[in-house]
Amino acid sequence: MSQRPEPVDAMDQFLQDRELLPDRCPSWCSDPHRQALEEGCSLAEASEHYGPDLEVSIRPIAGFGGTVVRPSNGSVRAQLREQHLHGAHLPALIYVEAQIWKGDTANSLKGAEVPLTSHEARTLARQLVHLADLVDLER
Repeated sequence: MSQRPEPVDAMDQFLQDRELLPDRCPSWCSDPHRQALEEGCSLAEASEHYGPDLEVSIRPIAGFGGTVVRPSNGSVRAQLREQHLHGAHLPALIYVEAQIWKGDTANSLKGAEVPLTSHEARTLARQLVHLADLVDLER
């Protein structure tokens, strides 16, 4: 007959989890790991490294004569994250999230989040700059 492990109370679990938090962070990490755990985040959530959170707002655009070019509000965010699970470091990824309002209700916010490697992020950035140059240099 196998023995069942002793039940762990919440304080014991918290103390065990606290010992598993990362003891070193990348220079860009801005996340207070212990505070996240104290505030009720799971060990996996509290162990994740978070870098700067950058955001660009997207506003509606009306063209000449009031023609609507882009009707919706929204935003594009980018954030650097690295998971640290049970002592193993996973590669840092740049998460790009785009959201746009497609109506007037709370359910009308549509969005997607894409995790990119540093190479993919640099490639996308070069492509976006190229497209912006085509628009700006055309004038």
